[in-house]
Amino acid sequence: MPKDKPDEKIRKLIADKAEPLDPGTRGEIIQHIARARFSDRKQPLAKWERVGPTYVGRRHPSKPQETLALTTVLDCAEFHATKHIAKGEWAPDTTTEEYLDDLRASISHGCAILDVGDASIRCGNSMDTTRAAPRAGVRTDMTQAHSTLKKATKLHGRVLLTVYAVDTKKLVTGYQLEAKSAEATVKAWANHRAFP
Repeated sequence: MPKDKPDEKIRKLIADKAEPLDPGTRGEIIQHIARARFSDRKQPLAKWERVGPTYVGRRHPSKPQETLALTTVLDCAEFHATKHIAKGEWAPDTTTEEYLDDLRASISHGCAILDVGDASIRCGNSMDTTRAAPRAGVRTDMTQAHSTLKKATKLHGRVLLTVYAVDTKKLVTGYQLEAKSAEATVKAWANHRAFP
């Protein structure tokens, strides 16, 4: 499948509830998401998180010999790794690459469920307006995928949810939550469809 075809197919699946999805194309979409990266945007920790001091003093996920300060510049993947390590979803010594490896492994796991829909995202200068944004999510049962995950904490009844933005062709997030909460998150997307 050409590089942009998976994104086109995701848009069609969202726009037309009757649009079919054969197993081969589903697999290609899953692998497309697994290959996606987070944004390369970099900024100081203080700008990433309004409550920046929560992460101050923690180990840098890409430079383990360094600790984080409000002035430490992190890219998007480093920030997400830091945030979810701090929440106990990954082991304290997890590196950014190990966090990403676990996301890729969970996305590619046979038990993964592909979700598509239009998420309502905040936008505008004051973030007071919303717009629909096409998304694809992959929910993976942590109990079933435990043997493929290296550093993620393996808690019963939780799933790893990875969300991909079709417009930017980037990962938006990857984190653990209760299975019912993950299902509610993706079902809140307009025109939601799920493909086990």
